[in-house]
Amino acid sequence: MTTLAVVGMYVVAGESFGAAASLQVKNGKIAFRDQNGYLKVINPDGSGTRTLTRSGTKTITAFAWAPNGRHIAFLRGDLGTVTTNARPANLSLFVIGADGHGERRLANCGSSCGRLGGLLVGGFSWSPDSRKIVFPRNGLTVIDVRSGQLRRLPGTKGPYPESRFSEIPNWSPDGSRIAYSYAGSLFIVPAVGKRGPRRVATHLSDVTAPSWAPDGQTIMFNGRGGIYTLRPDGSELRRLPAGTFPSWSPDGKRILYFHMSRRPWRLTAEVWTMSATGTERKRLYHSRCCVGNEVRPIWSPDGRKILFSAYIGPHKAGRSGLIVMSADGSQPHRLLPFSADVAWQPIR
Repeated sequence: MTTLAVVGMYVVAGESFGAAASLQVKNGKIAFRDQNGYLKVINPDGSGTRTLTRSGTKTITAFAWAPNGRHIAFLRGDLGTVTTNARPANLSLFVIGADGHGERRLANCGSSCGRLGGLLVGGFSWSPDSRKIVFPRNGLTVIDVRSGQLRRLPGTKGPYPESRFSEIPNWSPDGSRIAYSYAGSLFIVPAVGKRGPRRVATHLSDVTAPSWAPDGQTIMFNGRGGIYTLRPDGSELRRLPAGTFPSWSPDGKRILYFHMSRRPWRLTAEVWTMSATGTERKRLYHSRCCVGNEVRPIWSPDGRKILFSAYIGPHKAGRSGLIVMSADGSQPHRLLPFSADVAWQPIR
């Protein structure tokens, strides 16, 4: 069990925490979408698989645990098509309890918050207090999970289609700001009040997947040719080694990322970590040929484990799998025999 420092002041499950407070986080269940499109959970040791909700005639796409671990939100709907007679996606945001009960539809977001013909064009993010969710809908919209009240963030509806929102808007750890990428640029908008967004990465044109460091002092994102970090005011831009799908360790000291090693006619999957400044690089995992789905590697809530998807074994007998291992790269074991998007439940 790891003790995480909490920066600033926010509320989790009705309890107030100040700058000197700490939260003790344990590892809960791992949520995943199975090959039939059902949203399921499994224990980290591979036992206790259980279905939370079924897709029915629709498709479940993105999903994420609330920071308090008591609910999981997900997108479900029609993915649309990109054929000659193109049909836009039509998705809705839902929430369900960690026990699989109390499913509710929160809001419709059409093609803004999900996928269009299999292409990711948006996502959503929980607030640190587990009370609100931000997602693209006529700009960025915040919904109160309990009341269903909607509020559009000022100035976030730009001149381009909603599909120019790239991946997931990300809430700052203190709950005061939201970072997001739009039309390839990085913006920050206050989570409350009437102030509009501010562009903080002005000379980059391909920003995706912004995420705040646990202390709220740095933002990390994918950019052209590698991973970048900068301060929320736009200063101290730093280019880190090449890679994709970076994620902060719970203590903010290390970054986990995925790297594809190019060899003739094949790509192999590699999982690396590095310090927050890009030094002390270490390869934790190297697969045989070949890469299947590219899924963001994630840390366990306590920071002691890593979870990722990769192919296992030689090319002719390659097996896709969801792999759990220690944070130092030791003791890898296959959790599931297929690759899948995942989310690890925090227990506070």
